[in-house]
Formats: sequence, structure tokens, C-alpha cells
Amino acid sequence: MIVEIVTTGSELLLGQVINTNVAYMSARLNELGFDVVYQTTVGDNHDRMKVVLEHALSRADIVITSGGLGPTQGDITKEVSAEIFGRKLKIHAESKRRMDEHFAQRHVVWTENNLRQVTLPEGAEVFLNYNGIASGVVLENNGKYLINLPGPPSEMKDMFERSLKPFLQRKFGFKYVIVSKVLNTCGIGESLLETKIKDLILAQSNPTLALLIRPEGVIIRITAKASTHSEAEKMIEVVEAQVKARVGEYIYAVDDENMEEVVAKLLKDNCLTVACAESCTGGMLASRLTSISGSSMYIKGSIVTYSNEAKMKFLDVDKEILDTKGAVSPEVAKQMAEGVRKRGKTWSYYFDTAKINGERNKIEKGGFRTQKEALDARAAAIAEYNNTGRSFSPKEISVADYLDYWLETVIKKNIDHGYTYNTYRDYESKIRLHLKPAFGIYKLSSFQYAPDKVQEWINDMKLKGLSKSMIKNTLTCLQGAMNYAILPLNYIQSNPCIPVKVGKMPIDVDAKAHTEYICPKEEFDRILARFPETSYFHLSLVVPYNVGTRIGETFAIDLEEDVDFSKHELKIKGQMYKIEKTWFIKPPKYDSHRTVKIGQTLEKELKYAIKQRKINRLKYGGAYLKTYLLPDNSITQVRADITVPHKEITPLCVKDNGELVTPDSFKYCARVIHWELGNHLFHAHCLRHTHGTMLAEGGVNPKTVMERLGHKDIATTLQTYTFNTESMQQFAVDVFEKKIQA
Repeated sequence: MIVEIVTTGSELLLGQVINTNVAYMSARLNELGFDVVYQTTVGDNHDRMKVVLEHALSRADIVITSGGLGPTQGDITKEVSAEIFGRKLKIHAESKRRMDEHFAQRHVVWTENNLRQVTLPEGAEVFLNYNGIASGVVLENNGKYLINLPGPPSEMKDMFERSLKPFLQRKFGFKYVIVSKVLNTCGIGESLLETKIKDLILAQSNPTLALLIRPEGVIIRITAKASTHSEAEKMIEVVEAQVKARVGEYIYAVDDENMEEVVAKLLKDNCLTVACAESCTGGMLASRLTSISGSSMYIKGSIVTYSNEAKMKFLDVDKEILDTKGAVSPEVAKQMAEGVRKRGKTWSYYFDTAKINGERNKIEKGGFRTQKEALDARAAAIAEYNNTGRSFSPKEISVADYLDYWLETVIKKNIDHGYTYNTYRDYESKIRLHLKPAFGIYKLSSFQYAPDKVQEWINDMKLKGLSKSMIKNTLTCLQGAMNYAILPLNYIQSNPCIPVKVGKMPIDVDAKAHTEYICPKEEFDRILARFPETSYFHLSLVVPYNVGTRIGETFAIDLEEDVDFSKHELKIKGQMYKIEKTWFIKPPKYDSHRTVKIGQTLEKELKYAIKQRKINRLKYGGAYLKTYLLPDNSITQVRADITVPHKEITPLCVKDNGELVTPDSFKYCARVIHWELGNHLFHAHCLRHTHGTMLAEGGVNPKTVMERLGHKDIATTLQTYTFNTESMQQFAVDVFEKKIQA
């Protein structure tokens, strides 16, 4: 399939905006096996745009535009596209609804021209915009496709991955993939490089060879087209070996690896160090070398000079050579290198420690006769430091710096050994937002005598309207940090958090209503009408309502493995959580593995989902996304036509093409319920709370409720579900009346 990309906007032609969209789309389309043969840019002019699009459609099977879908009069791409295909424009209902929701969430009233963004050609396939307002469209006629995508890169990229890619998979399938590998060279010019591999270039077919000039040097790009990614890689390996046999000595890196990364690896692998003497660079060399993490292992230092006087004073460059040869000469460069090298006669080591008063402290020692002696001593010193953590003075360290130290040394380093990543992330937020602003300026040594300051802070937090749980949890974080400063560190003798009290909180009616919200049956039915069986959010609502799972537990359910229809049981054995951008499945909260009974209502929903899942896998074929659980319990997704030697799972919630739906995605569902359905009390936990309350009101034994919900202990159940709702009070009266009247 021949593809042409047309980017629109006069700002691109004027050079006011760099055209990154065309680079992104070209790369992704080629990866998917489409041949991007033409790229065109046209300004916001009706006649010129029409000519460009008509010409593009005459020579390409698929024309993809980006830009020109906004609210202004200059945004004309949709109008021109509709005109070419003879389509009328009308307001698209779902796009309009989403626009209303978008502005409502921001408490902003949309203006009339915003309607242009949701006015679309009749009969077009619509791509909804999840990062903005303007929807994308697909127009088709006689096998020719004209696809309009938005111009802002964030909107375009999201729509490409979320909508266009599945569309192309569904319509055309991916019969082959295009894979490229880049060999980075230095020390050889383009002409000489071409001469050395000219016969390989002339003989190319598949894979192809191309030379490209970059600031760092010439790159060699090898590109192969094959039915699978692994097949393409094998084809590339053959040509790569031929190239390296000719010019391997000039190749320093592959693909995105940069020169400073290569140099860093060489220095560390060979236990070498480097010192820089620079002139006319402003420290650029040292800056690039130190941009790599762990550079303190091999960077000794840098002397940046410019004047001849500085070269003579700091680098021992001879004045005579400067006068006769000039500052920019091989002779001066050699003396600068020798000058920076001989400034020390022996070897030394240093490494950074925790911050003191906001600045990094350094442990350093010299006088070693050989490099090996210095490296061995450094390793021993680091081991001692990590074991003791006593390389800074507790009398001088601030509370802010100590909290950073405690967070990194105690919490972060013990994730999965007493602490979770979510705990670390929660503590980091509390320290950054609340504790540092309140106490960071104090010295740790004096803070131990300041419980009054902690009490003042608590009172202030209450006045600001923070919840009791937030205040107590933040206080717990501070108290834990101070306890560690007492033992095992012995930095302070008393914990300033011990004497303080949170006390009673002013009643926040709105917060109380939100926390204790129970979703009535009629309201839940209304929510399900908005998110029916066909919605990928449906099960994320139905399961917690029927079983009382936490949101992470809900999304971690495996439809194939965790549901036993013969026993009418559901296993809850994990929770889905995120570390940075990767999703994992770990044991549920409090390690509360449990098996719960399920009723016919939920069984029916689950059976339908399993059946639909199988239909969708057949529909999408190799383009369907399978989900795997890797050995580190992280989740990954790959196309169905790719084999992965790991455990395949069947997540509870996925899109039609198998794309994973996560707890983060549920935020959209909640926003719809808030703004479209007008239920501002709804939240992810309320369905679990509703289930527990319904059980309590129905007279279910508290221990049974505890086991079903996976509470830590019976006290939690009794505190959360007081078994004292209004209906239960009335039930108690009715029971008593029956007894006394018997």
C-alpha cells in the first residue's frame, strides 16, 4: 500500500513550527509495513490544499493528513476533504457530547466556533480525540482512503496509536514489517565510506543500504522488509556483518546509543579515568561526559581555559610555544593534555554521599600508588558507607535533607522487603508537598525538641480542610522517619511526633457524603445503561458491585484462570499497580488471597465477556493484542502472531482489539458518571463500599463480610461497615417488638 502524508498549516511553511508529525508518522507507518512514498506540506489555502489532496489521491492508496481540524477559519482540512469526496458536513453526536464533557470538566463555556471541531463529513468513520476536542475522520471511495488527524503532536500520536493503527490492521492487515538498524561511524568521511562499501550499495535490494550525514558523523542505515520482525533482523545481520568487515573500525555505536555512552562504557570496563583540559569549548566536553549516570567513577575533573594566561597558570603551557605556534595548535593541545594529567602524581578515589544542607557531600582519599589500589580502596569505602550511613554530621543536616536520605535509603531500597512502590510514591508525595515546606528549614538536631511546631502544623492542616486520614498518614510518615533517626542512627534522642494529637476534625459534610456514598440500585442501573455489555468498562463496574473487590483487584482478575463456573467461585489473588509507566500484578492488599462465591447475575456477565473475547480474537486475527505476565510480574502486550515464551493471561477488561484497560483508564469512566450522569459522589471505591453495606444490611455475619472483602481483621470490617445503618436500626426494633409481643 502506497501512503502519502500531507501536513497542513502555513506555520510549517514559514518555519515557525518544526514539522515533527511527518517524522513520527513515517517511522510508525514503515514499521507497520506501509510504504510512505510521498510527503507534502501545504498552507491553509482552500484551492492549493484541494489540488494537493487530489494529486495525492491520484498516486497513493492512503492519504493521511495532520492539522487543520481546529476551531478557526484557517482550519479547513475537513471541509476540503469532504468537498473532494462529495460529503456534507454535520455535527457528530458523540464528538459533541465529549466536547461538552471536556469543557464542563474545566468549568469553561465553549464558543460557537468550537462546533467546527465536531462537525464531520457524513458517512465517515470517526476517530474520537482523547487528548483534545477535534475528532479524526476516515473517508473512503473506490478503494482510496483520505484520513484526517489533528495537528498537535500529543493529539496526533495518541489518535494514531489508539485508533489509526487498529483501523489499518483491521482493513489491510500487516503482511510484512520494515525494520531498520543504524550503524554510527566516526573518523571517516562520507565519500571514503561510500567507496569502501560501494559494491554493497549498488547490489542492494532487500535489505537496502543508505548513508546519512549527522553532526556526530556519517551513519549507515540498513533496512529490511520481511513477514516478521525476527526474519527482518536476520536479514539485517547478514548485511551488517558484510559492512563491519569493511569499515568495522569506524563504527562506534548502534541505533540510539550516543558517543558519550560508548566512551563511558569503555572507561568503566577498562577501569580508566579521564581528566579534561578544554579551550574554546566552554566545558562542553566535560558536560557531555558527566551527563551519563555514574560518571564520577571515571571523571577526575576538568580545567576549562580560554586565555593564554589561564593555559599557562593552570595547565603549565609554555609561553614560547603559545607565542610561536598559537593557542589553537597541536603543540599547545598536547601540553594542555600533559598539564592536566600531571597535576597529580598518585591515584585517588571519591564518591558522592547523601545530601548535607542541600548539597552533595563527597568522600575522597588519595595517595595510592596504582590505579588498582585506588579502585579496591574505593569499593571498600563504598561498602562501609552503605552499611553505616554515617558520613555526614547529624548536627548539621536539615530536616529536608534527612527526609530525602530516609526516603531513598530506608523506603526506596526496601521496596518488596517491607515496603511497596506505592508506599514509596505516597511518602515521596507527602514529604514533598507537606513535610518539607513545614519543617525542611530546621536542623534535625533541634527539630527533636519541637513537638509544638508539629502540633501547630496539624492544626493548620485541619484549618486548610485536609482530611483526617491525610493528616494522620502524613504524621505517620514523619514519625517513622524520626524513629529511624533515633534507632539505629542515634542522631536524635526523642521523636517530636509522639506528644502531638490529631484530635477531632471539623465535619466536612461534602467529604463525608463522598466517603460514605452508597450507590442505589436505580443509580447503578443508570450507570450500566451508559456503560453496557459492549463497553470495556462494563466489567470494572459489575464485578466490584457484585463481589466487593478493590479497583486494583478488579483489573487483576484473569477471566480464564480465576473464574470457576462449576463451583460458582471467583479467585482474587492479585492487584494491578503501576511503577512509572509499567503495570504489574502483585498479591492483593494485606496478601488477602481469597475465593468468593458468585451469583447467576455476575456469571452471566462473565460468560458473555469470555464469549465476546473469543469472537474479537478471531475478528482481529494476528493484529489482536495478547497479554503476558513476565517473570518480574510486569505486564506486556504483543500481537497475536508473535510467540512469547511467558505466561499468557486474560485480563478482565480489554478493548475489542485486546488493548489493556487499566485502573488509570477507569478515571475516564468516573468523569463520565460525574459530569454526564450528574453523580458527583461516585468514586472507584464506592461500589466495594456499596457491596459491603448491602451485605451488612442483609444480616450477613461480620466475619463472612470480612473474608469476602479481604479485610485485614474483623475490627476493620466493624469500623468500615458499622452494622448500624438506619435500616439495620429499624430491623433491630422490629426484632425486639416481635419478641416482646410474642
